[in-house]
Amino acid sequence: MMAFRISPKLSILAVILALILADNLYAASAASGGRMGGSSFSSEKSTSSSGQDYLHHHHYYHSSRDYSYNSQPSFSGNSNQENGSMSAVANLVVVTIFMGAASYLVYLNTVEGRISILQVQVGLSAKARSLQKELTGIALTADSSTANGWNFILEETISSLLHHQNCYLYGCSSVTLYWTIGGAEQHFKRLSKEERQKFDVESLVNINNIRRQRAVVPKADKVNDCIVVTVLVAAQGAHNLPTIKTNDNVREALQSLAEICASKLKAVEVLWSPQDETDSLSVEELLENYPQLRRI
Repeated sequence: MMAFRISPKLSILAVILALILADNLYAASAASGGRMGGSSFSSEKSTSSSGQDYLHHHHYYHSSRDYSYNSQPSFSGNSNQENGSMSAVANLVVVTIFMGAASYLVYLNTVEGRISILQVQVGLSAKARSLQKELTGIALTADSSTANGWNFILEETISSLLHHQNCYLYGCSSVTLYWTIGGAEQHFKRLSKEERQKFDVESLVNINNIRRQRAVVPKADKVNDCIVVTVLVAAQGAHNLPTIKTNDNVREALQSLAEICASKLKAVEVLWSPQDETDSLSVEELLENYPQLRRI
């Protein structure tokens, strides 16, 4: 019998080919995931390099000044009364201007001075399968390199979600306020990382115009049960979201995100799973990976 010997070069080539295929094809045990958006965090310098954030301890410092008005003897009678009246009016004007300026500064420090990290998560039934195509289409076409592009991603995602209101099954929302860019950036990235770790593979990515796409091996036991969409937003100012208990609350939360001006956006990220239309996410997997979701 003839013995066939495999060339060492062919063996190495086979190993390399196997590694390439393993890197690009995944038999997902949980689900594939899509991710799109961007941020300006890296281009902004935090004023607090230590990362200290006065989120729960607000300190207000009030300064007082003594204003003295020296009245010198003048003419008697009506002239004294007129001078006194004019002095009182002048004092009132000064106090009014001072109080207005102080109120504006307090507003800037307590409202506009903060950065809000907002998160809305929605679990939908498999009837919303067209949502996957819509989100994939947004990710493939959006320019995620500018705040206007992030605003486009946010608005289009919210519009798509609102078109599937009859498919809402689960939901949750959260808001965290920070005083510094550094603290807000850390929290935003932490939330994003937590969501990404729930994916078997990021099969479609468009972040700050860095794009990546990977194929996914269809599951043999595919069960079309759920789709989960997470919307993360970092925005200048103090913003609120309703607690999600009903379908109406989901709609209100999404509309609140849509009302944020593009000029106030610091970061936007939309993550959804499964991303690939051949992939699936069961109810059991959803409840295990997304325990914070509330049945609505």
